[in-house]
Amino acid sequence: MGTQSQNMSRRQALVLGLTAFSGLGIGYLARTPEAGRLFLQNELLKRKTIAYGGGVSLLGPLKGANGKAVSLRSVFSFGSDYVVCTVEDNPEGFVFPTATLGDVSLDPHSFFMYMGGSKVKSVEYSADANGVASAVISGGLACHTQAITASGTYGGRDSSEPATFQATARDGTAFSIAVNFDKTTAPVNSAIFGPKFTFEGQIADAVIVVKQVQDLGQSSG
Repeated sequence: MGTQSQNMSRRQALVLGLTAFSGLGIGYLARTPEAGRLFLQNELLKRKTIAYGGGVSLLGPLKGANGKAVSLRSVFSFGSDYVVCTVEDNPEGFVFPTATLGDVSLDPHSFFMYMGGSKVKSVEYSADANGVASAVISGGLACHTQAITASGTYGGRDSSEPATFQATARDGTAFSIAVNFDKTTAPVNSAIFGPKFTFEGQIADAVIVVKQVQDLGQSSG
């Protein structure tokens, strides 16, 4: 069999394979943009609320080691099926008012926090009187917290504890995560943050989108 025939057979097999695999007529959708648009809209109808985004927020202000205000740079990301929030480092020292250990002084580069998970149980949509949309994403996540103090190290980057959360995203403006810690299953995070702690800061640079399906249909015309 010649090279051209072999290439043609491979292309035909690929198209047929994709079509058979998806069961959605991929070849037809590729030839008809209108059908493709309708297909995507129908897929979106399976989700009543579309929520996604990410960026940087500044947690605080906290009391710095020398008395000045300090903010922690937090990177966050979220969707309708996951939530992530992390503080990779603290370039400046600060005093953390812990739940059970009192006010703890932390030197530069001695604090780390990662909280994230894909165990989303619900996404609830609401809108205020001005029509600004919000979504509350609830579920479970894993917590990794490390605080190095003069008296010892609490937690660790590789040490994981479970918790439940309620993340609130406000379209274009705000994002926060309220995390619930059980002292039995999350002793380190419970000792540091208490039974419930809300991570919320000033949005420095982020994209936050909350829409309902009908809103997307109206905006697309």
